[in-house]
Amino acid sequence: MSQSMAFASRSGWKDEERNHLWREVEKTSASGEPLRLAFDRVAEATGRKSNSIRNFYYSAVKSGQVPGNVPTVRALPFVPFEQEEASSLLRAVLIAQGKGQSVRACVQELSCGDKGLALRLQNKYRAILRSHRKLVEETIIQLKKEGLPCIDPYEKSDCADNPQLPKTLNTLLAQMTPETRTRFLDFSCRLAAFLVNK
Repeated sequence: MSQSMAFASRSGWKDEERNHLWREVEKTSASGEPLRLAFDRVAEATGRKSNSIRNFYYSAVKSGQVPGNVPTVRALPFVPFEQEEASSLLRAVLIAQGKGQSVRACVQELSCGDKGLALRLQNKYRAILRSHRKLVEETIIQLKKEGLPCIDPYEKSDCADNPQLPKTLNTLLAQMTPETRTRFLDFSCRLAAFLVNK
């Protein structure tokens, strides 16, 4: 571990701090390491926060204040989903849910374990549910015509009759009084609907 550099000011950047940042960025770039490691190393050396260092770096990149020898790698540009990709995603998730799989498990499978892609797919699926109800409803009709299992994410169902629930939960439900069971199921279904539409 390196010792912290003694810097008097925290608000302005001293030349020594800037130069240290540029050296770390060059080092991480040359070794193929994530840029985040450069920010973390500078944070450890200077006592500044890693996120503040990141903000300073990207501000310098944007304003052209980075020395010419320092790489200025930027994030890849945003690539929107094609209509066919969005429809395929919707079909895959609705079918997976019809088989009892969660949205998260389905997108993990579709992304082959790539966490960034899984998050992107899950966000797209949620956006489709929120903003394209007609497309979702048409897709459900088509899946049913094809005889494929699917769920209607907008439909409230009696969760107690779901064979996918763990046996212990079904046992617990069976032991509840009718009034408690009804209140519990109503709450659970409202919570599930809220989470699906969030």
